[in-house]
Amino acid sequence: MGSDNGKNRRTILFVPSNPSHVATQVPVAVELACRGHKPLFLSRDALIEEEYRVEPFLAAQHMPIMRYEAFYESDSQRFFPVIGSYRKLAAELSRWLAPLGADAVVTCNDDAALFDRMVMELFRDCDKPAFLIQESVRPSIRKLPFLLKLKEQGGNEILHQLCAKFAYKLSLGAFFRKGYAHSRGTTVFAAGDMFRQILLQDGVDDSRILVTGQPRLDRKTAPGGSGGNDRDTRDRVLLYCNQPVKCSQQAQERLFVRLVEAVDAMDNVKLLVKLHPRDLPESHWLGLLRPGQGQSLVEITRTRPLADCFTAADAFMTIASTTCLEAMDYGLPVGLVNYLPIDWYLSYDRFKAVISVPSEQELRPAIATLLFDEPVRQRLRLGAEQVLRNELHLRDGRSAWRIANHIETLLH
Repeated sequence: MGSDNGKNRRTILFVPSNPSHVATQVPVAVELACRGHKPLFLSRDALIEEEYRVEPFLAAQHMPIMRYEAFYESDSQRFFPVIGSYRKLAAELSRWLAPLGADAVVTCNDDAALFDRMVMELFRDCDKPAFLIQESVRPSIRKLPFLLKLKEQGGNEILHQLCAKFAYKLSLGAFFRKGYAHSRGTTVFAAGDMFRQILLQDGVDDSRILVTGQPRLDRKTAPGGSGGNDRDTRDRVLLYCNQPVKCSQQAQERLFVRLVEAVDAMDNVKLLVKLHPRDLPESHWLGLLRPGQGQSLVEITRTRPLADCFTAADAFMTIASTTCLEAMDYGLPVGLVNYLPIDWYLSYDRFKAVISVPSEQELRPAIATLLFDEPVRQRLRLGAEQVLRNELHLRDGRSAWRIANHIETLLH
């Protein structure tokens, strides 16, 4: 039932940290607006790098934007402020939020994005609800076996970064208790039971988890997907999505070069590389190649929309990412590189939904299978449908509706 414009109308503040969060949050904001509530989006675009900026995406959806342009910046992905500055920012942010009169806050990440965690804590300090729409599955930096595995396999760079982040969070005490989805009193909207089980394993209280589906992971194509497979073209295109969160820069660069070498040596195969917003610019990656390498590269891009990349491709490969689920949704056979030092929760093996690449030597055979072996491609699609059907919640296009229902109920 929709709300009227009287006393039941609520103001809900959405805090996106990147364009993917916008894709998750906007459908919920639209649903709430249709019920008579007032959504607001907090933007920090003036303080962050271009690839993380959200205002162009919000403007395209005609979303109301509140710009936060205070001096102090707290984005952990680039800057670790001293504790004094952090506390000063918290006080300043509290004063800035007060006139908005927001009744609740919605975020997607309370772990990597320190700013988001702070906003949620400030709302909880005022006994106002805080909601987290689960964005993905991320490794816990608190797991000692993960840190040891990284050290053993040469992940010194990322090990140093994670240990620094770990120590930093400990020093801030009350703001950082246990990790992702552990913000005090926060209601977590999980994409499916698989994600709920992961949160439970990580110590999140079951009473705070509601399985709703995830708007960004709702079905986008008809079963089987298009994935470029019906294009009348001589060349097949492999889409590779880099994932800088899961392993060291050195390991990523080596894998990129090996992929280019493998595809360059194949007939009728092209490579499309989609970089993560955190990745170094395209020119850096191209600079890793020797003269004459990269003849197979169609494009290497940070900015091209992921959906466009999916529809341009015939198969998909990555390190470890929930983009696997999106690729499956577009009907793309998926290859998962699993020989790098990563800590990853999701396993698609029981559904035979992916081809595993256990070594560098297996890259080229795996690519050939993903692109040209039709029986295997069909088997992978069937396995992918099982993953999507069993591990995500309904995928009926109503995730935003369910989330809005819960927000409305918990606000009344």
